[in-house]
Amino acid sequence: MQDALEQYTRKQSLEIHGIPESAYTSTEEAVLKVAQALDVPITADDIDISHKLNSKGEKSILVKFTSHKTKTKLYKKRAGLNHVKIADLYPEASAATRLEGKKKFY
Repeated sequence: MQDALEQYTRKQSLEIHGIPESAYTSTEEAVLKVAQALDVPITADDIDISHKLNSKGEKSILVKFTSHKTKTKLYKKRAGLNHVKIADLYPEASAATRLEGKKKFY
């Protein structure tokens, strides 16, 4: 029962990998940039909370949306990230940040 409850609470959450920490000033900004690159209309009001996950090496971003439908829209378009580079999301990023960034995936 506890397992089902925990899974239900993650229904609106998404984990984003591959964006260097040095590229963005806030995790919310990073999520909005990814959505913009995928042509998914998301506003700051659609994001309940977002934060960095503490893990070894690369830090991923965990975002919880206000609605499951919003998360699904973004998740369905994730294949479009195959052609998106850090330089596309953050044209003003330094060369070191661009090299540090990998392809994003969910």
